[in-house]
Amino acid sequence: MFQAAFLTDHSFSDHENYPDGFFGSGVFTAEQALLLKKHGHAYSAFASGERVPLLPLENEFVEFCKGVKLPSNIHEQTWFCYVSKAC
Repeated sequence: MFQAAFLTDHSFSDHENYPDGFFGSGVFTAEQALLLKKHGHAYSAFASGERVPLLPLENEFVEFCKGVKLPSNIHEQTWFCYVSKAC
């Protein structure tokens, strides 16, 4: 199910906060950097409510973003690290 969740057509970047990219930032693990690059647009859209979750994993992510639950999987932990810079 991880392969089907959080699909997006574009790579995600944040040059303002991470001018050296996610991989070069020293903040994220290699896995987290890859997930942000691959799924960051989807994470952001779910977090802002612009995108409706279709899969259980996406629904759990939205619940996490709403503060209903603590981060419990790699997607939620990665987004938490990104938004809070608390890796």
